[in-house]
Amino acid sequence: MTTQNARFWDYVNDSWVKITLKPGQQLTHVTGGPNEEGYCYETTIYEHEWDSVIETCLSEARDCDGRFDHSSKHVCPLEELNSKPWDPSPSGYCPNWRSAHRSQRVYSAEAAGY
Repeated sequence: MTTQNARFWDYVNDSWVKITLKPGQQLTHVTGGPNEEGYCYETTIYEHEWDSVIETCLSEARDCDGRFDHSSKHVCPLEELNSKPWDPSPSGYCPNWRSAHRSQRVYSAEAAGY
């Protein structure tokens, strides 16, 4: 038995994009750069793993308070990629993501001993 392609809508760079992943495929999107206070980079990685899609979100930024990082991982079974009602989506649905991991690191707080 072969696993099906994963198809779903996501909001990327201020517009809707239909994402299709073949079994085992990974897609990476990076955005960001310098800004008025420092910089901010965001990376989203979609992975089609067996019967689910894994979305990993990473951000690295620096502003007047210092550097900080954030990461999160969400999982959605293939059968729930278009099951959560969401009107702005072109299909009216979006993935029913489940949080699998979340972390953050604030370098200035670490330096201060928090």
